[in-house]
Amino acid sequence: MANRFAFVIIFLIVFTILVDLYAFLAIHNLVKNQDSTFKLIVTVAFWAVTFLFLVVFLYFFRIDFQQRNPSDLSGVFILVGLYFLVYLPKIVFISFRAVEDLVWFVSWIAKNVAGVLSGQTLNVSRMSLISKTGLVLSLVPFIAILSGIVSRFNFHINKVEISMQQLPDSLNGLKIVHISDIHLGSIYGKQKKVQKAVDMINAADADLVLFTGDLVNNFSEEAVGWEQLFASVGSRYGKYSILGNHDYGDYWNWNTAEEKAANMQMLLKIQNQMGFKLLRNAWDTVQINGERIGLIGVENWGLPPFSQHGDLKAAMQDLPPVGFKVLLSHNPTHWDAEVLEKTDIPLTLSGHTHAMQFAIRFGNFRWSPARIIYNRYMGLYCQNGQALYVNSGLGYIGFPGRVGIRPEITLITLKSEHD
Repeated sequence: MANRFAFVIIFLIVFTILVDLYAFLAIHNLVKNQDSTFKLIVTVAFWAVTFLFLVVFLYFFRIDFQQRNPSDLSGVFILVGLYFLVYLPKIVFISFRAVEDLVWFVSWIAKNVAGVLSGQTLNVSRMSLISKTGLVLSLVPFIAILSGIVSRFNFHINKVEISMQQLPDSLNGLKIVHISDIHLGSIYGKQKKVQKAVDMINAADADLVLFTGDLVNNFSEEAVGWEQLFASVGSRYGKYSILGNHDYGDYWNWNTAEEKAANMQMLLKIQNQMGFKLLRNAWDTVQINGERIGLIGVENWGLPPFSQHGDLKAAMQDLPPVGFKVLLSHNPTHWDAEVLEKTDIPLTLSGHTHAMQFAIRFGNFRWSPARIIYNRYMGLYCQNGQALYVNSGLGYIGFPGRVGIRPEITLITLKSEHD
């Protein structure tokens, strides 16, 4: 872990210096006709930001991440956000500058060849309009990223109505709150912010609260101190959870297998203290309005490189006859692989994708880079009488924000539909 992190820091230092050298040459060319005071202010401001980033990078060298301190890793995510905020716009800008340089270089060669043939010396001027366009357009990612970071706790209740023929009339209007991908390691110490989400969940007055995994990022210490807050989440008939790929600790370098196993036991204990009934390839039934609902929870099942701990057959073993079934499965790829048209489960709830924390929506049009990887990446999918809902997550990982997609609490209302 330490060696990998050191390599990343060294790479970022070198990358930052190279980008800023090229970007500064471009900026310097644009302000060369300004007065000396203005040019000095631009120079100092530009390199001051670079210096601050380099100091922070060097600071992270001293941190021993094997101590499993959640505040250290949450700080890394904030640094990632700030780096994106500053350097993605710079990359947009220098991309236009590179085009300008290429145009100038080709023109220089062409005119100098012509000059040699004619015996004349020809001057080649730059098309500074290209760089200026790049500078203006670089504001687009800057504004988008800044708004995404600022609004990362701007929780949203997405109300979804699903009509299903399999739903008994006695369960018509059943309300389910679906949450997913909390990633407490990313939001360490932000209990007051997340209290707003808990209040919104409780205000929904749901019959069931279902959580589809990724409570933490890497280790169970990230969930310490959150027990009371999530224990206050209420519902009429209980709250259930499953594990996501991050909950197993597979992305951490453990000293021993016993240490990793102890981490899992601690996580299971914390989930219990939060009041969630954890379904690990298991089922439970809930009696509502005289009808029995089967809640089925599988462990994480994903296509490689994601782990496949899930066993749907084992999870449904000895499940008694029920009026309606709901499957909790963290990774939505499981639905196509083992659920759709292979079982009689009418409703599956998933998370995992976060819609990559980036989405473009316009009317009925929606797109996210998650679409490149996942066929089902966000929202409701219905096919042949079965439905899948993919929650885009309450928290975040990596980039500390969301662009075009808010942290989601899904309020699902089930409606019976009969011929």
